[in-house]
Amino acid sequence: MLLTPTIPVSVRLLMPLLFWLLAPARGFLAAGYSEFVRPALDSEPAAKARILIVTGGHEFDASGFVGMFQKMAGISYEVVSFGQGAEQRLTPRGARDCDAIIFYDMHQDREPHWKGILQLLAQGKGVVFLHHSLWSYDGTWNDYSRIVGGRASSKEKVAPGASPTSTYKHGEHVHVHIAHPSDPVTRGLQDFDITDETYNHYWVDPKVHVLLTTDNPTSEHIIAWSHLYEKSRIVYLELGHGPTAYENPNYSTLVRQAILWVVGEHP
Repeated sequence: MLLTPTIPVSVRLLMPLLFWLLAPARGFLAAGYSEFVRPALDSEPAAKARILIVTGGHEFDASGFVGMFQKMAGISYEVVSFGQGAEQRLTPRGARDCDAIIFYDMHQDREPHWKGILQLLAQGKGVVFLHHSLWSYDGTWNDYSRIVGGRASSKEKVAPGASPTSTYKHGEHVHVHIAHPSDPVTRGLQDFDITDETYNHYWVDPKVHVLLTTDNPTSEHIIAWSHLYEKSRIVYLELGHGPTAYENPNYSTLVRQAILWVVGEHP
């Protein structure tokens, strides 16, 4: 004769609760560990955008410039210079581990890397050009101005105006107007003031998307733009000569959002 154990009333009342609490564990054991993976939460940070910063041909405050990138959330970087390995990195193989390239150079010799740059653009590698990079390859690489979307020259007249060549002036007070506040590069910013070097009498491709303008008489009216070249997103920012720019939060925000746009994190 089998004896049926008597379960106290208090335990019987708790059994539905215990059944509910143990349900996830039963599902875990049934499915196996490999299928019980916690999904990523929306609040978890995405992988950092990896950028290659290319310098050379122009002096600048290296600690201040690099320090700006050290403070940027979601950005990791490597700095290379022409004559010290940059040429070898500007190829599909050399740049395979970076998501975008920033040019902060004023280099003039297109050899041996110009074909590698064209290959990267054909693959869709995003590029941000900053400040004096507008003067690179002055008369030595015709395609360069189309890639950037503009050109400054110390050798010949490239834009309408009294000056036969492009000009520059240090320490100017610049009131910056946000031309398209809803653009991913300028989003969240309002018109601002900055002390910086200005450029004037340079050429801007009329097909670019204008981001920033100024009425400073020592500067061209259009001072930042974006466009597409081959499969790549391109941004040029005329601002960025020295510490007064690096330490301006509006400028660092522009640079960061330009990076995120060219790598494709914003539509």
